[in-house]
Amino acid sequence: LPWAIEIPVSQATSIEPARVFVSYDSRPTSPIVPPRVGASSENSPREKVVERLAALMRDSAGESFEDGTESNLARQLQRLLTAFGEELILSFPMAFGSARTTPAAISEALTNLGAFRDGATEESRLQLLLSYVGHADSLVRYGAACGLGELGDKRAAPALLQRARSEPNELVRSVLLGAGNDLA
Repeated sequence: LPWAIEIPVSQATSIEPARVFVSYDSRPTSPIVPPRVGASSENSPREKVVERLAALMRDSAGESFEDGTESNLARQLQRLLTAFGEELILSFPMAFGSARTTPAAISEALTNLGAFRDGATEESRLQLLLSYVGHADSLVRYGAACGLGELGDKRAAPALLQRARSEPNELVRSVLLGAGNDLA
């Protein structure tokens, strides 16, 4: 596909790495179906969460998102976080790679992951958001930076400020600097 490249998600975090396609336009990204392991017809608990999250991301590909307005994606994501907790967070890289979705939907999901108040998943949400700060798509980086600002964990400040130094997109750079300075 001339408008997509395959990149590995950062392996520097505790989040399981996955391969995802990154789109530079509004067309949905191409799906990647992870290989099935074993002959069992039953899906593992993680696979069930990945399937639910991938379906949500796929269904959200056509949704419009506005700052300050709660999206259907945000409402459904909150329900999934309440139901699955840590398992949901650990499923994100795989679900993003297996769903036909847009960078806008991924950005919205990352922003809202930071805004949710759930102490049990705070550490894994921090690690997930940090893993997307250097993503190839500027809209995804924007969502990760906004999510980290919303999360409010001071440990994110150095990564935000460091990324701001090399960020080519002016809007994303301003969000990175704003969040990083607020948390420092």
